[in-house]
Amino acid sequence: MSVPGSTRVSPWVPWTFLLPVLVFYALFLVFPVAFSFDVSLHNWNMLTPLSASPYTGGAQYTGLLTDPVFIAALEHNLLLWILGVPLLVGIGLILALALEAVRTQTALRYLLFLPATLSPVAIGICWVYLLSGVGPVNAVLQSMGLASQPFLSSPGQALWVILGVYVWSTVGLAMLVLVAGLKSIPVSLLEAATMDGATGGRRFWHITLPVIKPSLLFLTVTNTIAIWQLFDLIAGMTTASTGGEGAMGGPINATQTVATYMYQVAFQDLNMGKASAMAFALLIVLAVVTLVQVLLFRRGGLEVN
Repeated sequence: MSVPGSTRVSPWVPWTFLLPVLVFYALFLVFPVAFSFDVSLHNWNMLTPLSASPYTGGAQYTGLLTDPVFIAALEHNLLLWILGVPLLVGIGLILALALEAVRTQTALRYLLFLPATLSPVAIGICWVYLLSGVGPVNAVLQSMGLASQPFLSSPGQALWVILGVYVWSTVGLAMLVLVAGLKSIPVSLLEAATMDGATGGRRFWHITLPVIKPSLLFLTVTNTIAIWQLFDLIAGMTTASTGGEGAMGGPINATQTVATYMYQVAFQDLNMGKASAMAFALLIVLAVVTLVQVLLFRRGGLEVN
């Protein structure tokens, strides 16, 4: 039943408004993903047409399971993730709580947030100099009567240095996000808890922590993705420390991650099929890890839309 004087709108009219967005996503999301998956099923070197490249099926994916460098890269990513996210969130929370207790917050916030505004490559190059054999860090160690350390030149120390630099460069952003979360806590709620005799620890556990859970989830998920995709910082530090593009992820693959190994396979070995297979393997890992994190936060009482 139509209303007198009303104009009936064609059901296709809404689609005309959605069409530009759909075309954009089709060109820049759907097509690249579909093309990458097709590439992962071929042995393509970018020098010949994809249609003329040998079809390998799932061989590129099964081959990853027996690739020792890829397995080592996964282990390095796993170590960086297991240690990096708790350190980053924990230190960021400590700094945020400390800032709430001081008056000169603006200057301290700026100083702590400053490293997060710098380029990861620039950060890497600066730390390469600081940790070099003639750098200030080793100079301080020698002045204290301690032996100088190889740091990035040592297979046993390089990954720990990468972890430390990553946490240092991003903890300011974590602090800022958590400061915003702490600001959202009603003062009246904290005052009421204090009047009821709640100690500082009980106020933090039963009031502060539940309120900032969305901020904690945001930091956990975003830094999980960032660590599993970590490339520019490692490329800048390892390439600058040993010289030459071939040294990326060194020494002796000690800092190799999935992202750096993917780059080498794609643009040095010209094996785009294997690199695309690694990209989809990384996508699956990130999807599973992120889903587990969201489910754990939901079990803790946080509703995630």
